[in-house]
Amino acid sequence: MFDEEHPPPHLPFKHWMRYMAAVPKGFLRYQVLELLNEKPLSDSEITNEIEKTNGCWKPNPGSVYPLLAWLQDIKRFKKHYYNLL
Repeated sequence: MFDEEHPPPHLPFKHWMRYMAAVPKGFLRYQVLELLNEKPLSDSEITNEIEKTNGCWKPNPGSVYPLLAWLQDIKRFKKHYYNLL
C-alpha cells in the first residue's frame, strides 16, 4: 500500500493511529501527563479522555492502572484525583 516512493499522507492524530500496528512505547505515559497537565482527573476520567480519539485507540485498563500506580509510587501524583505535583 505505502512504500518509500509513496508514503502515507501527513494526517491528523486520529488518522495517524490507523496506520500504526501498535502504540509507540511511552505514548500512554505522554498522553496521561498531557491530560493531567490540563486539569486533575480521576483514573476513569483519564481513560475516558483517551478513548475520545474517535475510536482510533482505546487503551487497555491493564496498562493505564499500572502506569498510574507507578506514577503514585514515584510521588508524582495524589491518589483519587491525579494531579501533577
